Amino acid sequence: MNDVTVPARDAAPGQPRRQSKKPALKEIELEFSGTAAARFTLLWDDAPETCAAVTRALPNTAECFHAIYSGTIVAFLLNADVVAPVENATTCIVPGDLLFTHYDAGFRHGHQDPLSEIYWAYDRYARPTIPGQFVPLAATVFGSYAGSKEEWAEFAARSSRLRFEGAAVIEVRTHR
Repeated sequence: MNDVTVPARDAAPGQPRRQSKKPALKEIELEFSGTAAARFTLLWDDAPETCAAVTRALPNTAECFHAIYSGTIVAFLLNADVVAPVENATTCIVPGDLLFTHYDAGFRHGHQDPLSEIYWAYDRYARPTIPGQFVPLAATVFGSYAGSKEEWAEFAARSSRLRFEGAAVIEVRTHR
């Protein structure tokens, strides 16, 4: 297996903070009841600290909801203690990106509690937006869709229905 070097924030340039074996977890699978599962390849080389923090904290099931501020995005919450630096971040997301964001307490107007979330765009009309500020957010892309077009179409259609049907439970699995 390849080593992953995470650069030090407080070390001299080019000096690693630590070296560790690349984790064996390669994919996250998300599945709504009665639909095909969506498989996402974890981007360990691009967002190693996010992949590590998220995979340690993944629940077996989660309640998904439509992230109304950001357009065609569906999300589920992790424990607010899950924190990772911003890595591989963009405001130009595409369907199939698996994203992570953490908000510190009091950062968002009208939302005083900290929050950590995983989310994805199910259509191209999406832009991560900070609630209460309505400005774009550079979200960490830590996964990329890895299944078939047919599976994505089914998963995206189910994600879209959350706008009208409300929250739904999703199964979350990791794969080696």
